[in-house]
Amino acid sequence: MGIRLFFFMTLGLGCFIPMSAMAQPRYRGLFGDIIIVEKESAEAKRVRLEWISQERDRIRVEMQQYGSELDVLRGVVPDERNRVQGRALIEERQRDKIGFNNMAQNNNPALRIAVFRGEGLNILLKVLGPIAHFRRTRLNGANANNNFQALAERIEKAEVEHYRLNPATSGGGKVVVRLNQLPLTFEWPEVVKQNWGEDRRNIEKSRDAFVELLSSGNTEEKFLECAELLDNHLELLQAKILQKKRSMPGNTAILDAGKRMRLHGELNEANRYVESLRATADRFRRAPSDYKVRNFDGGNIEEFLDFCYTHGMMFQEAKPVDEEYYQKIYRRMQDYARDVQDVEDLKDNLKRRIAELKIEDQQLIVRASEQ
Repeated sequence: MGIRLFFFMTLGLGCFIPMSAMAQPRYRGLFGDIIIVEKESAEAKRVRLEWISQERDRIRVEMQQYGSELDVLRGVVPDERNRVQGRALIEERQRDKIGFNNMAQNNNPALRIAVFRGEGLNILLKVLGPIAHFRRTRLNGANANNNFQALAERIEKAEVEHYRLNPATSGGGKVVVRLNQLPLTFEWPEVVKQNWGEDRRNIEKSRDAFVELLSSGNTEEKFLECAELLDNHLELLQAKILQKKRSMPGNTAILDAGKRMRLHGELNEANRYVESLRATADRFRRAPSDYKVRNFDGGNIEEFLDFCYTHGMMFQEAKPVDEEYYQKIYRRMQDYARDVQDVEDLKDNLKRRIAELKIEDQQLIVRASEQ
């Protein structure tokens, strides 16, 4: 029995050892494959993470570059949309923008009416004036001509005399304050010259006395009396003009209907002009410090827009002799607006590209975290 047990043990051991020896090479091969695969996976992950790091470095460099360019453009044209604004102001700016785009981008002949009335020019002035002022003060005039092509053309002083501009705070378009001219300088309509010479002389005499006291800073009782006298003379002339206009339908001395209509139109114009003189004199009576020459010696369109913005000037309706110059200043405003829009487009493109790069960067972070 002991011999049998020894035999079976020996047989079992003999069977066990060869089986282990046969299985060992196969086991070692599989283990080696696992190690190789793990090494390959680690190498792939290292390569992937290195590529992601390089891509993120590239993105950071691009974002820094685009951010710097955006800062430069914001220095050229202000970014109004970044400012905190109330709802009413936002809605007003949206309306202004719609009107601005209509006047700045279109060359519809129908817009000429708005230009000659001054309304169209004021729509452009309201948006472009603050931009011009920002650029003039921020850039201090240096490098200003290097930014916009519209600044190459000069506005001559003689042209400015055809711009009928009034202070926006003067109480409306009735006030007459022209650039490069002394306030209360009369430009009598022809119908007034032909019919009321004595009234004109009385008004001019009262005007001279009023201006003398105004210039000397005398605002005492005598000044007020002089202002009242000037208004009385103007009121009398206005009454005579209205009386003549009312008598037109029954005036048998003028048989030609066309001539009667022309005279009626001239009397209407004369009445509006005298009304504007009364408003101007009353304004200086209430605010004597406003009596001053607003002088613009010429310059580019940006300097002119800044001047209008700084002095609160707005365009009034043009006379036929001024219409050509209104059309020219309108074209210059459009050119300036296009230069501003080019900068705005660049700013929008940079903002869009920076936003895209931020998204790409986030996607790379997520990819780097994947096992």
